[in-house]
Amino acid sequence: AGFDVTFTCAEPRAFRRPVSYTINGIHTFKFTAVAEVVPLELELSAEELDFEFKDGCLDRSLSRTLSLTNNGTHPATFKWEHPQDFKGRPAFSVTPITAEVAPKQSLALSVVFTPQLGCQLEHALTAVVQGGSSRTVVCKAHVSEAKLVVAEKRLAFGTIAVGLGAEQSLTLKNIGQTEAVFTFEEAPAGWCVKPMSGAVAVGSTCEVSVEIVSETAAVVEHTLVANVRYGRAAKVTVTVETVIPNVSVTQDEFDFKAVVVGGNSWLP
Repeated sequence: AGFDVTFTCAEPRAFRRPVSYTINGIHTFKFTAVAEVVPLELELSAEELDFEFKDGCLDRSLSRTLSLTNNGTHPATFKWEHPQDFKGRPAFSVTPITAEVAPKQSLALSVVFTPQLGCQLEHALTAVVQGGSSRTVVCKAHVSEAKLVVAEKRLAFGTIAVGLGAEQSLTLKNIGQTEAVFTFEEAPAGWCVKPMSGAVAVGSTCEVSVEIVSETAAVVEHTLVANVRYGRAAKVTVTVETVIPNVSVTQDEFDFKAVVVGGNSWLP
């Protein structure tokens, strides 16, 4: 025969106490219950993460893997939080934001850096552990402001016929001190921008083709926007008028006279 002994404690402490029990109301026995109550703790695989884009990388974001390990015997629930005095949109984020780590297990997380001009390049993220000690990771990004401009002030396509295409080029120029990575926003239907994204080295240029094929008559003035990673967007205004061609025949009839069966005839 046997019986279960349940121990519960709401705070960290050392516990040691004798326990007496009686069998059949006659035989008395004792044992000592010993326990050490420790707070829930999660271990971080790293306390600092560095983020830096390599030359030629066109990604808008960078991600790093971080793991939380629970060496205890009880599940640990956590939630990531930003500093209390932080305001605005953070450039660093963690997925998942909240989760539970099983005993003797680890959980992989993704820390993502998405640069925005003017954002904090060093940021602390804290995992608040329910019933335990918080853990903080410091994220540091190594980026410089990119400066990209459009050489042309305006692209004027003039008047083109519906269904026919017209093409012009614009030039992106890097006037900054670091590589500039760009991505164009979606253009109107019937417009084709090539390339939609790319990287421009310091002091270099990139030629971008803009082709317009419209299926309807319209007068359009649209601003093409190239978003620049950790820089101000490069913009250019494009104007075009598409018209339906007005085709008419000046002659009322064509008189081919007599034509032999199987033969050909033509008029100037």
